[in-house]
Amino acid sequence: MTKLLDTSSVLDNHSPDRFGTRIGLIIGFGGLLTIMTGAGFYSLQKAREIQASNTQMHRDFASRNRTLDGIRSSLLESGNVVRDYIMEPGQNAAEPLRAELTSIHDDMEVALKNYSQSLRPNEMLPFQELSAEVRSYWSTLNPILTWDPSIKRDQSKGYLRHEVIPRRTTVLTIAREIGILNEQALQEVRQLLRKPLTIDTAVQIALLNNRSLQATFEEIGLSTADLIEAATFPNPRFDLAIRFPDKPPSGTYVDYNAAIDFLSIIMIPLKKQVAKVQLEAAALRVADATLELVLQVKSAFYSLQASQELLTRFKLIVDTNAASLDLAQRQREAGNITDLALARLQASYSRSRLDDASTEAEIRRNRERFNRLLGLWGADTDWQIAGELPEVPSSDLPKRAFERLAISQRLDLQADYLQVTSQVKNLGLTKSFRLVGALDFGVNSERETDSQTRTGPTFAIELPIFNQGQARIARGEAALRQSQDKFEALAVDVRSQIRELRDELTSKREIARFYQDELLPGQRRILNESLLNYNAMDIGNFELFTTKAEEASTEREYVNAVRDYWITRAELERAVGGNLNPRQPTDGKSEPVLNARLPRPAKKN
Repeated sequence: MTKLLDTSSVLDNHSPDRFGTRIGLIIGFGGLLTIMTGAGFYSLQKAREIQASNTQMHRDFASRNRTLDGIRSSLLESGNVVRDYIMEPGQNAAEPLRAELTSIHDDMEVALKNYSQSLRPNEMLPFQELSAEVRSYWSTLNPILTWDPSIKRDQSKGYLRHEVIPRRTTVLTIAREIGILNEQALQEVRQLLRKPLTIDTAVQIALLNNRSLQATFEEIGLSTADLIEAATFPNPRFDLAIRFPDKPPSGTYVDYNAAIDFLSIIMIPLKKQVAKVQLEAAALRVADATLELVLQVKSAFYSLQASQELLTRFKLIVDTNAASLDLAQRQREAGNITDLALARLQASYSRSRLDDASTEAEIRRNRERFNRLLGLWGADTDWQIAGELPEVPSSDLPKRAFERLAISQRLDLQADYLQVTSQVKNLGLTKSFRLVGALDFGVNSERETDSQTRTGPTFAIELPIFNQGQARIARGEAALRQSQDKFEALAVDVRSQIRELRDELTSKREIARFYQDELLPGQRRILNESLLNYNAMDIGNFELFTTKAEEASTEREYVNAVRDYWITRAELERAVGGNLNPRQPTDGKSEPVLNARLPRPAKKN
């Protein structure tokens, strides 16, 4: 706390220094107003530039991360498809696998092309090496597509051993290279922290460095592993039994059996469909978590900007009240004011000091919240933010159908829709194989004690006498209804949230504009007139000090109103899916979810 002003000297009403003191106050206040006006125009210009580039920046960054994950997933999946294609003897059955492999190749080429358009200078060389390895990988796989069944039968084993398996190792190397390429962006964090943070650089650091977000990104890796598992053939089972006789003839009885779960092989295409839908849903949930982090960073940034601006205002109020109190103490010692007037000024000064200290504590609190969102610790927490809060726009947002826009582009809503789709496919899979619990094919061989060997095929099936899948079907139907209810509940919540935030944003814009267009100009006119009247000796020091304190208090309320507007706008952007403008549909991506109701499975009597 600032030490109270010394009251040992007394102001003489008839001293010639009194006129000089007035001139000094007039010059000081006039200069202070000029500096604040110039700083306000500069901050407004820079804030508009920041706001214009912010949305495009974090949209590009999220798109780059999704592209990298897609390349990695396609590489891993292609190895399984190649193996299945080579092992499939029939031309008709192999044709869908060939089409799938071609589709993966085309998707990867598009992903590499899209990613190359957003490369940063330090990524050019690593990306060129990565592209060369990918082309080499596919040049090895392309001849397979031209093989006829006889060539596949003759060359499949050697090709798998000498070409495909080594290339699988290359695939894993490429995946690691992609991870390294993505991790290189983390090195940019410290470079960004060396400069004053803008809202776009703060969002970029959070996307690069927030550990919770990085953990969420691993959901894509987990879903990719589930997809690989769904496309993998089950391991064959080998049983061996050796029995030794306790009396002649002393031959040893040997029984061995090899079998494979044929039912799991039949279900692979259906399981892959379910796993693909779940992978896409996981990617959407990760992207939605990214948008949520962007909202939190924006809100924390605006709050910190407002706190710093308020601290500047509070310090000005403290200085004004200190000067007023100093003058009052001098006049009280001269007997020109009462003890009550002095006590009121003392209380006003103490309150301003308390506001100043509270704002400093709030800034420290906001900085730590910002550090958590950006994933910073140690020496990296010594950062500064640039600029002041941007000015509230003069016009309201265009009247668009925000509800429909949110329903079409909310990623969490699309993820829930895909969850419903996954449950439908799961339920269909369960109903299709409800009567088949196990289906094994194999070979059995027995060697009798007389060295005679008997060999033949084996077949095992589970008879659906008691358990006909009733519980599995009931569980699947309940899970489907649960997913549908969650999807519909989220759609209702989204629409309500949009209406609430839209009305709240309109109200806060009007409040902020009223401060900006009415209250602040009026308070400044009052201050200017007070300066003129003070110069003409029509009012005294206390009236001038009080007017200046009222003007600073109005500015403080204006800063709070602007902060609330921008935070609410960020919340509305998040509520509609990250973009207040409709985005164009992209080929190959999930279609927007426009219906809020879904057909329900028929309940069995």
